[in-house]
Amino acid sequence: MKLSDARRSDVLTVTYFPSGTPALQARRLGLSAGSNLCCIFVLPGGPVVIRLQRQMIAIGRSLADGILVEVSR
Repeated sequence: MKLSDARRSDVLTVTYFPSGTPALQARRLGLSAGSNLCCIFVLPGGPVVIRLQRQMIAIGRSLADGILVEVSR
């Protein structure tokens, strides 16, 4: 599923990460394929806020639509 489809408190693993400038910036923050993260909340029509390690990061909707994740249980 897309990261933008995640629900609050979902624990996720990134399965696909796109290329390009916005993705490069997110990689600098530690987000890449194989990363484990938690969805903090999704703003309707806006960014997805995730927790990655000890950071909270807001991912823009267009980038979140390109990131594929699976729910980890």
